[in-house]
Order: sequence, then structure tokens, then C-alpha cells
Amino acid sequence: MLHAIASAFIGVATFISSLFGAAPATGPSLGAALPSGTAVFETSLQSRISSTDTSLTLVSNSVRGGSALSGYNCFTVDEGRTDAEYVCGTISGTSVTSLTRGIDPATGTSTNSTLKFAHRVGSDVKITDFPLLQILRNQANGADAYEHALTYAAGVTPANTGDLTDKEYVDGVAFSGAGVIDASTIAKGVVELATGAEAAASTASGGSGPLALPASLATSTYNSATAGNVVPVTDAATKAIDQNFLPATTTKVFQFASSTYIGFFPAYTIGKNSQIFTSTGTSTFAVPSGITKVQVQVQGAGGGSDLAGSGAGGTCIKTVDVSATTSVQVFVGAGGAAGTSGGTGTAGGWSTFGTNGFYCSANGGSGSGTASSPGSGGAATSGDLNITGQAGSPVFDGATARGGDGGSSMLGFGGRGVAATSGANPGTGYGSGAGGANAGNTGGTSGGNGIVIVRW
Repeated sequence: MLHAIASAFIGVATFISSLFGAAPATGPSLGAALPSGTAVFETSLQSRISSTDTSLTLVSNSVRGGSALSGYNCFTVDEGRTDAEYVCGTISGTSVTSLTRGIDPATGTSTNSTLKFAHRVGSDVKITDFPLLQILRNQANGADAYEHALTYAAGVTPANTGDLTDKEYVDGVAFSGAGVIDASTIAKGVVELATGAEAAASTASGGSGPLALPASLATSTYNSATAGNVVPVTDAATKAIDQNFLPATTTKVFQFASSTYIGFFPAYTIGKNSQIFTSTGTSTFAVPSGITKVQVQVQGAGGGSDLAGSGAGGTCIKTVDVSATTSVQVFVGAGGAAGTSGGTGTAGGWSTFGTNGFYCSANGGSGSGTASSPGSGGAATSGDLNITGQAGSPVFDGATARGGDGGSSMLGFGGRGVAATSGANPGTGYGSGAGGANAGNTGGTSGGNGIVIVRW
């Protein structure tokens, strides 16, 4: 009897100490649902349990007042004995399942394998709220978390600095009333996301605050179904705006820094830069940094003359994409040599932009021969515009006979045939045909050299 009383006293003392002492280290949670706190319940074991069993059967399940236990509850088995044990489990009828065994009497929330015992048939079983009180104590001390949201009655307003607040109150302070701080261009705060129509109308404020442009209204890809009221942005790869955002049937002139632009280039700089190749033979054009297209004018050389006029060289004009190269070979043709002693003049040399005329080429004019054999004009190939040089004319038979006139090119006039015994007239400019000599002369003259002009 004294042993039982002493054991009970020690148990009560341990319980009181745990309530008011320092919070013990917590172990495994006994479940999201707190144990029931029924005031009085006592019965006994219907059958023996081992120290490892996770279920037990009670003799009865009847609480004073006529009700029965259900759900999650905690019990003391064999209270007052050296093998007394705290257990918690789910009760339904007289069956208790999902038992947590050997609950430590010092913590009420952790288990101890040395406190798990076997119990005989008829062992005393009493309800206990010790684990419930320990869980509540730990939660209040901040050692355990609350498993569920705590709820206030509607309209509760905190009055003191340390009072807890609920979502209703916080939402009211943050999103309505005098406490709301609207965002500005110099300070952070609350904003409302704009619709496409509001953005297009330059609306500054919505129903609840200043409007901000959401990312959903910005796009770099044109979609005819959703293109209305969006903000075009440059593409990550091309770094340009999708052309479909611009009207297809309207010519637009863009103004940047008070200078009119055409395409990507300021109007006053288009064709402002150029490089001219006049030396006959092979040269190299070095593509300037940042330049992707150039316009070239390639002029073939004029033919050499005898009596009739010689032909002018052809002209090739083209816009060339040079984005894939750093240099281009240029070739300028030499004018054809004169015919002598009745011999035919030689043809003018071809001029090219690109190796072997890869981009653009213009042939030289043909040399002329006897009175009735003028030179033909040179042809051009691969250009956006290909112009054949003018042919020379035969000898003029009239009151005053004279040599034939040379053909004119895009960049030069053909030489005029002579009637006197003086030398034949060469053409002027580039690519021109030579004038023919009088029959009494010994020969004609050479044709005009070619030229290549590159503009960007």
C-alpha cells in the first residue's frame, strides 16, 4: 500500500515538475490531432498484451453520463505499479489501435523503449490527459508547432503591441484604408496589374491603385489572334522587333534624333562613303566594320579602234551582301589597244567585283577594224541592272570622209572619228570606245580603261 502511494506521489510530482520546469527536448509528434481530454474513464484489459503489441482490447467503453470514448485518446495502464505505462491510440468500441507505446512520463510526447511493458488480463486502464497538457505546454512555449490554423471570431481588432492578428485584419491593413502605400516612380508599394486596354489608353490608375504593366502584355512574337493591345519587345536572337507589328500597306518614315532614317541607315549617310578602283589589274576591297551590304558599279573597258569606232564596255550595278566576308577581290580591265596598219583593235578587258566575277562582272567593248567593221558593246552579267555598252559606228562616207565614232559607256563618251590625217580621238571617262582614224592615217587609238565603284 505504501509502495503504491509513494509511486503515485512520485508520478504526480514528475507531472507537476514537467508542467512548470524547462521545456524538455521533444520527440516524435503524437499526431496532428490532440488527444481527447475526457475527465473520468476507467476499465481494464480484456486480454493480455505484450510489450510490442500495437493494439489492445478493453473490457468496456462507458464514460460517466452514458457516452463512450472515440477517436484519439491516451491511457495509463497499471497505474501505481513499477510497470505502469502511458499509451495513446485510436479507440472504437472496446478496441484501441495504432498504439504509441512507452510514452515518457517526463515529456508526454516522446517514447522510451525501457518504458514498454507486457500487461496481464485485468490490468487497470485509466484515461489520462498528461500528453495533451504536455503538447499544449510545448506549443505555448514555442517548442512545438500548431498543426492547424488558429481562428479568431470575425471583427476582432488587436489593441496592444504584442497582440496576435488574423488574416482578415492584415488584409484590411495591407490592401484597403489609409494604411495602404501606393507604388510610385521613386518608391515601392501596392500596384494593380493593367489590362491590355488600360495599357493602350495610357491609364495611370485602376480601381485599387496605380497600374503596372504585366509581363503577359509584352511579346516579341506576332500573333494575329492576340496582337491587340500588347507591347512589342525586341527578339532575344535577332534583337529586332517582329516586322508584322508594323502596317504592311503604309509607308512609314522614322525620325531618330531629328534625322530621317531609311531602313537601318540615316538618309544622309547612304552612299556617303565610297571606294573607287581605277588601277587596272587585281585589287582588294576590305569590308568596313559593321557594314553588311554595299552597292557596286562595275564598268568594263572600251575596245581599241582602227578606222571604225570601237565598242564601249558594259556596266553592272548591284547591291551585294558582304555580311559573310571581310574582303572581296576587285579586277579593273584595261582599255583595248589600237589597231595599226589596217589591223583590228583589241577588245577592252572585263571588270569584276568578286573573284572571276562572283558577284558582278562587265565585259569590255570589242575592238574595231576596217571601215565597215565597228566594235560591239560589252555585255554585263549577275547585276541587279546589266547595261550593254554602246557599239561603235562605221566610217562615214560623205563629202568629208572620217573615221567611225566610238561607243559611249555609262561613265564615258566615245571618241569622235577624225577626218584629218591627225591621230584618232580616244573616248573620255571610263569604259568608252575609241574613235576611228581617217583612212590616210596609220591606225586608231586605245579604248578607255574600266572602273569599279563601291558605295556604302
